[in-house]
Amino acid sequence: MTLRGHPDYHTFKEWKEIRDVATEEIFKDLEAYKPRLQELGVDGIDFARKLIHHPGHLVDSNDNYQLAQDLGLDWRITTTHTCDPRLKTKQQMVQEWFRSTQDHTRDTLRP
Repeated sequence: MTLRGHPDYHTFKEWKEIRDVATEEIFKDLEAYKPRLQELGVDGIDFARKLIHHPGHLVDSNDNYQLAQDLGLDWRITTTHTCDPRLKTKQQMVQEWFRSTQDHTRDTLRP
């Protein structure tokens, strides 16, 4: 199956277009948005990557790390990522995995 043939392709395409519009709007007024981006723990390097690969060619760069630094978005050491919509899912998966290791001790590798 190709990407275009996937049943959720149109939803994905719509989401990507919304993301691109939001990226462009934030970039236009980056100084105003920067404190909130940092407060939410948005990955500045990932945001720089979105700028580099934006269909509107917003920046002339191919190094997302350097671009994040140049734009003052590289706060990896000082910020904790607080916006993780998958956190509950990950926690549930770890709990289920742990329960499974307890229920199947013979199948679990132990030192």
